[in-house]
Amino acid sequence: MPYQIRIDKDEKIQFRTSHFSAWTVEALIRLFTTLNERFPDYEGFQLTVERFHHFPQTIDRETFCKTIESGNPVDILKLFVTEEGFQQFQKEKKQLDLKEEEAIDDAHSYFPIAHSIWGYYEGYYLVELNQDQQHQYLLPGYQPIHSDNYLLLEYELYLSYLQLGDC
Repeated sequence: MPYQIRIDKDEKIQFRTSHFSAWTVEALIRLFTTLNERFPDYEGFQLTVERFHHFPQTIDRETFCKTIESGNPVDILKLFVTEEGFQQFQKEKKQLDLKEEEAIDDAHSYFPIAHSIWGYYEGYYLVELNQDQQHQYLLPGYQPIHSDNYLLLEYELYLSYLQLGDC
């Protein structure tokens, strides 16, 4: 996901990083930490973190700093979840034909036991495993997950999309 850090002073933009400067949450944390130290609040600098794509988000310094303290990169991704963005992601859902979906690398080994594959945009999908194993799904890059909460699975898939695919 492309991020940009903006630095203002006296309500004027001093500079901003390229929105391709940080592609991962880990890179964003490193970049933000460095800029936060070099442009402190007590000297009048304001830092904001912005995410671009379908639904731009801006996060203020205080909120971002508090979230970094949790030590969980997923908490940072959650800052960028908007209701509109998640709803748009859900609207793209469509059932894929198991016989025609050769582009789904992670799911190939699960095809023999797959019941259905639900595709979202930009190649993100959920594999519903055989009906004999009700409520068992596969998210890309994950081990099979047992859940009766499909909305939570979609949310986890959306977070994965924000981390890796939203660019």
